[in-house]
Amino acid sequence: PLPLAGPPVQLELVDQFATFRAARTAAGLPEPIDYPICREVYVGTSDRTALDEVRGPLVYKYEAYASWRSEADQAAGGFARQFDNFVRDRFIIGDAERVKDEIQRYRETLGANHLILRVQWPGLDQASTLKSIERLGRNDTPETGSIWAVLPIKDMSAAKQRLSPVLAPHERRGLFAAMAEDVLSAIAAVDRFDGILVVTGDPDGRALAER
Repeated sequence: PLPLAGPPVQLELVDQFATFRAARTAAGLPEPIDYPICREVYVGTSDRTALDEVRGPLVYKYEAYASWRSEADQAAGGFARQFDNFVRDRFIIGDAERVKDEIQRYRETLGANHLILRVQWPGLDQASTLKSIERLGRNDTPETGSIWAVLPIKDMSAAKQRLSPVLAPHERRGLFAAMAEDVLSAIAAVDRFDGILVVTGDPDGRALAER
């Protein structure tokens, strides 16, 4: 097994959901209304191109996680070498049809009825993210009830710190604001979403949400 921390595969989730249900029954508790699950999702034009487009960002993210472990674990992991095996059943990545089928599979296999889909992570470029959001919004996904887009906007003064050697604070803030506005515009253009929720304590973030 790959010695890396990551989202559990679906078979592990089946066992975990069964344990959860059994524990509630033993405690005399009713069946929960919601069964949430969180997954990273990317919708490409085809299965192969989708996987190629997210390979670099996901390798970057999970190798960073691996760097927190011992050197022996890192050497044994070889995440980049085992990428195709690692992503299987841990993420929802593919063309629109595959993403639709995967969402349905989670509903049928686990009874998951509340999906939290993370559409961007470190290293995934802005243009690819916006295209994925557009495809996800157009996708004829299985009936899941209402679908909301949630956009967290952190304190803009602390954004894009890795660019501090080349950009001044006001430039980093402006770049982050422009990127957040692009994402909001992409979300607002999708009729499939029932609502948009912006979570922020930043005044400029609130101003963007209120436009």
